[in-house]
Amino acid sequence: MSYRGPLLALAVLGMGLVSLLQSVVGPQISLLGVRPDLILVIVLAWTLVFGPREGVVMAFAGGIWLDLFSGGLMGASSLALIAAVLPAGSGYTTLFRTHLAVPLATGIIGTLTFSLVYLGILFLVGQGGLFLLTMTRLIPPAIFYNTALILAISPMLNRIPEARGVG
Repeated sequence: MSYRGPLLALAVLGMGLVSLLQSVVGPQISLLGVRPDLILVIVLAWTLVFGPREGVVMAFAGGIWLDLFSGGLMGASSLALIAAVLPAGSGYTTLFRTHLAVPLATGIIGTLTFSLVYLGILFLVGQGGLFLLTMTRLIPPAIFYNTALILAISPMLNRIPEARGVG
């Protein structure tokens, strides 16, 4: 019997709690005006462990929860998170995900992809007024913050067994 279906359902509900935590506690633990993107970090970590298919499910659910609690443009976070899953999905192997370069690259590329897609969506709908300022002042610290979080949880991720072909 597969445990992955119930685990995924529980994780999707858990994303609601994490997005609430990110919205409420995030401003209190900001560095250089940047809050941690806990949903993004969880989505990237989930993708490294369980693969891109389940990463997309988590990205969609996390984005909806995030937009509900933040008051952001509905669906924008989901699209940006799904885009961030694409490069992270290449690190989905036990052989590679245990290497330090994989979570490092996942944090950098995933945060950059998420940020660019999200800002692009805001720009397309006429809400991205300070695009260049955001690119230069907020995204570099966000990359650093999220990558540090992914590197910090990497040892725990590497203990989770790979479950290919299950579920």
